[in-house]
Amino acid sequence: MNGRQQQDYLALFDGARVFTRGGEERTPRGKPLALLVHLALEHDHRHSRRSLAALLWPDLPPDRARSNLRVA
Repeated sequence: MNGRQQQDYLALFDGARVFTRGGEERTPRGKPLALLVHLALEHDHRHSRRSLAALLWPDLPPDRARSNLRVA
């Protein structure tokens, strides 16, 4: 079994896909995909909920943006 089969991983070529240890494949879209890619690429930084919400929903009031983040 190779390393990719033993851990979760994110594939970004030819469409975004998430593979889990159990072999399940998920294809996130929209804001959940944007959030996942941002966190994966910026994994060495801490991210506050406030900054993530503002990044994804810059035109919404902060409380609504954070509420959207809960379901993304």
